Amino acid sequence: MGWELRDSGLKILLSKRVPKEIKAHAPAAIASFLGRNGLGIEDIRHYLLHPGGRKIIDGFEASFALTRNELGSTRSVLRKHGNLSSATVLFVLDEHLRAGHGKRGDLGLLVAFGPGFGCESLLLEWGARAARRERPATEAPVEAAL
Repeated sequence: MGWELRDSGLKILLSKRVPKEIKAHAPAAIASFLGRNGLGIEDIRHYLLHPGGRKIIDGFEASFALTRNELGSTRSVLRKHGNLSSATVLFVLDEHLRAGHGKRGDLGLLVAFGPGFGCESLLLEWGARAARRERPATEAPVEAAL
């Protein structure tokens, strides 16, 4: 995986080995990531995958025994936008959330693959509220500090 600089911009370069490499190495990488969080693949209800191409999606589905429907948002974004590099996974997240998938307490896995064959993973929880930091009484509001 990499990039070629052209007069028209960046062109993504993908080896035909990429789907095989994902199928061979993604399960262990994902299991390790989930294990560090005290989880297993059976705990995940939502899969949001970087839409790198049909063969990559097919390989990921096969590796994790997923149905076509479980990567529906991924396939939809690939159809609509193509592969816009690893950040395309944010389009997948947006589509998944807009469709109203998920209920409070569900866990999701967001995965992107990038140049140099990096694998970025993010664990999601539906309905969880981020802890808010209380501002000390002596701290000036941001607007006043500007």
